[in-house]
Amino acid sequence: RRRVAVLLSDTASLNKVTQTLLEMVRGGIEHVPLDVTVFYTAPEPLDPRLAARLPLDLHHLRDGEKAFTAAARDRGFDYVLLFESSGMYRGEETVPLLSQLATGRLDAVWGSRRLSVRDIEESYRFRYSASALAGTISYLGSYALSLACLMLYGRYITDTLSGVRAIRAVDVFDPRVDLGHKNANHVLLSRLLRRKAEILEIPVRFVPLAPDRVKRTSAVEGIRALATLVTHRFSARPVDAPALPYAAESATAERPLK
Repeated sequence: RRRVAVLLSDTASLNKVTQTLLEMVRGGIEHVPLDVTVFYTAPEPLDPRLAARLPLDLHHLRDGEKAFTAAARDRGFDYVLLFESSGMYRGEETVPLLSQLATGRLDAVWGSRRLSVRDIEESYRFRYSASALAGTISYLGSYALSLACLMLYGRYITDTLSGVRAIRAVDVFDPRVDLGHKNANHVLLSRLLRRKAEILEIPVRFVPLAPDRVKRTSAVEGIRALATLVTHRFSARPVDAPALPYAAESATAERPLK
């Protein structure tokens, strides 16, 4: 069984953490053929009585999200699921995403809001009802980042800014990747796309939140994300592909008997 670390990011609210965990259980996380450990930040740990009833291993990050890499790097995880637990995404979305990781063949499973067409249209109407210009800039900017992936790396990624994505642990725990940085998504995508990694995009449902409840990507941050994609594409630094467990297993299985 593959081992997966789930980091609930973008929240320090124990209520939000509890909501996400209960949604994961409601979605059927116990039926996924993986060993899942959830890392979360909050002022205090989850009630032990509730934690004992959940079909998940829980790890409280007392020092915040910055402590995640140090806490998880040496625990033998195969994948890391980065999940934005602000309330915009539902915990149920982790189940179909994690199910794709059981074989170990994929390098990443990327959740895409743009594949949920109705949700994305409702989101734009809700967020930019007071400013059509801002909505147009956001709309075009998102597509610009997707087209940049296609033109620079030969692969179209519909939602580079997604808050739900599972990636091989060796990529996430690379010392050059700062998970707390706003451009972490594009650094990880650049690494994956540059070595032609196996990436599966699946639709994720989401609920648009008011700007005062969640921080949106600004135009300046969008330009920096584009610069990250360009810079990493032409960087002279090599990106080595990680060893794939299933490849070694396959080689062993095909070895002729003596």
